[in-house]
Amino acid sequence: TATNWFGHEGTILRFVFWHSIVLACLVGCLVMADGRVRQVGTPDELYETPASDFVMSFLGPVTTLRGRLVRPHDLEVTVDHRPDAVQAVVERVVRLGFEVRVDAVADGEPIWAQLTRDGARRLSLKPGDTVFVRAVPAAEASVA
Repeated sequence: TATNWFGHEGTILRFVFWHSIVLACLVGCLVMADGRVRQVGTPDELYETPASDFVMSFLGPVTTLRGRLVRPHDLEVTVDHRPDAVQAVVERVVRLGFEVRVDAVADGEPIWAQLTRDGARRLSLKPGDTVFVRAVPAAEASVA
C-alpha cells in the first residue's frame, strides 16, 4: 500500500525497469485498493472516465461541485451570472507559476479551481469577489 501525492492510499505495483512501466501502461494499468481491483484501462481511460470517486481522486486533484467530484482544471469561473453555475465567493487567489489556484466557498462548501495565468488575469479576481463556477460540459459525466 502506498499513499499518492493527494493523501489517498492504494496499491502501486513496481517494475524493475522503467520501460516495463511504460509498456504495461500502454497495454493497460490497474488501480487497486483494499486488495481489490478498482479499474483497469489505459492511462487516458483511467483519468478521463474513472470508474469511481476513489479512482478519480487517486489519480489527480479533485474538488467538489454540487456534491460531485470534478477536476479543478475542468471548472469554468466567470464573473457573469450563469443559470447553470454555482455562485461562490473568492477566499484566496494563489499564483503558482503557469497556473493560478482560486479558492472559494460555494453553498457553504470549499471549492477550488485551477485557471491559466491568462484566464486569471482577464478575471482579475481578489478575495471577496463573487464568481460563478460550473463544470465544463465534458467534465460533467467524467465518473462512470
